[in-house]
Amino acid sequence: MRTFIAVDLPESHKKRIASSIKPARIKYPDLKWVEPINLHITLKFLGEIEEKRLHEVEKVVREVASNHRPFELQIGAPGSFDSGGAIRVLWLGIDRGADVLSSIANEIDIALSKIGFKREKRPFQAHLTIARTRRYGHKVRFSQLGLKNESLPPFTIREIVIYKSTLTPSGPIYDKLKTVGLRR
Repeated sequence: MRTFIAVDLPESHKKRIASSIKPARIKYPDLKWVEPINLHITLKFLGEIEEKRLHEVEKVVREVASNHRPFELQIGAPGSFDSGGAIRVLWLGIDRGADVLSSIANEIDIALSKIGFKREKRPFQAHLTIARTRRYGHKVRFSQLGLKNESLPPFTIREIVIYKSTLTPSGPIYDKLKTVGLRR
């Protein structure tokens, strides 16, 4: 099963993000926009794993979660990972809490590598993906999107989620497999 580890956003934030990016979604339908229900911050993408390994992954997440207390997170300004001047991934930055997210992501990455999962090649950069370019689609420059440069109100991260991702022709479907609370 295709899996990843992430932190979730409150529904109110998902709705505000959906509202703020709506004009860009309409103007650039060639981008592969993340559906509001699927908005999350990925800590580690595992890819295809055998279902029997889920227990091992959950154990690692529990160990890492026990090292961290709930923390404030604030979503900030838009940005992009580019390729040749055109957007490859469009994201919202993290104004507050990025350091804690990085710590958690790195601890998960190291612990999972000890049980056979590959380490990340690039350093973790906390962000919330809102769109990707389609492989053969229209190339868009960040400056064309007209996204607002605003921060959303902070919220508290209290748990880490292990998700299953099922790919369908109409887009991915994410199911929560395990939810692990941070230390109280």
